[in-house]
Amino acid sequence: MNKICVRCNQVKNFRHFLGEKQVCKLCIATKTQEKLDSIRSVDLGINAIDESFDEITLLSPTLRGTKKIMLSEAIDYVEKGSAQVHSSNTIYLLKKDDYQPDPLLREIVLSKDDYTCHYCGNEGDTVDHIVPYSSGGETKEDNLVCSCFDCNILKSDLSYDYFKKNYKRMKWEYQRKRTAKEQRRNKALKKHVRYYEKPTIDEIKDIKTLANTSSESKGGLTLEEMMRKAGLK
Repeated sequence: MNKICVRCNQVKNFRHFLGEKQVCKLCIATKTQEKLDSIRSVDLGINAIDESFDEITLLSPTLRGTKKIMLSEAIDYVEKGSAQVHSSNTIYLLKKDDYQPDPLLREIVLSKDDYTCHYCGNEGDTVDHIVPYSSGGETKEDNLVCSCFDCNILKSDLSYDYFKKNYKRMKWEYQRKRTAKEQRRNKALKKHVRYYEKPTIDEIKDIKTLANTSSESKGGLTLEEMMRKAGLK
């Protein structure tokens, strides 16, 4: 199924769109990146913070969220070099490292691979370093591939060649452990539900009373039938 992006006018697979949106993810990321670059280019310095505000807005490194922090905490961020001042009541949190790609680079990689996992061929929505970041791999387009969540977790900081060679065995082991974990969880959940569905002592007394009364009348239920119907036998 394909759709046409109203911004770039390109026909793309539905994977390139967020739900019912008519703008593709790449165009959205491009706009986000432009906004991100404009914010990063502004650093007014610590003296620009208006100390009349009790709370300061903190922008996340990828602009995916904001939160309110105390004035003293905001000043501490700026003094340590962890953030820069964007306006009198807003600071921008700097990335600690370049492990996570910027929004535009991330979407370029995902779009290039058509949102298909490089390792298993299923749909993917994360990016993975071919040469692990912990081994000196850079966060650049030629070192990033699209990956599904499971394969990203499995590969972790393993080398590309080792992971590809042992992929089937590792995938089978991962799925076996996950299935066993889900079975234990479902078993515990059923036990939890059964515990809270048990009738109280007063409810049992009412059932016994009703059973005795009903058994006296013609065609009434016996105590054993009532207990079985209530799930007590």
